[in-house]
Amino acid sequence: GISGGSRRTAGADTALQLDARSSSYDPDAPGVPLDSYTWSCTDLGPAPADGAGSSPSTAPCVTATGADLLGSSDGASGILNFVAGGLPAGRTLNLTASGMRGVRSAAAFAVVDVVAGSPPEVSLDVQQPSVSTRASLPVDDASLSGVILAA
Repeated sequence: GISGGSRRTAGADTALQLDARSSSYDPDAPGVPLDSYTWSCTDLGPAPADGAGSSPSTAPCVTATGADLLGSSDGASGILNFVAGGLPAGRTLNLTASGMRGVRSAAAFAVVDVVAGSPPEVSLDVQQPSVSTRASLPVDDASLSGVILAA
């Protein structure tokens, strides 16, 4: 997979890192790193204002100036970095990482809704109350707490 989940919102004026390396492995050799990674990108259309989704398309991903979004990026290590201002505001992008080990390959994707500006980063951590008499807790006993990482 790609760290951070399969869907996220990113600000066009903030840097973004997509990391497929840290959570990728070959189940037949979990301690052995993958040989290489390639990235691809499809522009799915305008970013939804309500986060509900976007209409599919197959347009290539370009920067605000029309250059190839992945053209200057080196994601061969499994980590793809975008500088602040490098993502096109108002677009939904499907970025796919393909990892290879020998002749075997697997892919994971992250859909990124790019919004104008620099929205705050939020991290959610699921915490369950401590109950020694139960082996498992139902979902409604869990609580969420949030932390703003950057404003």
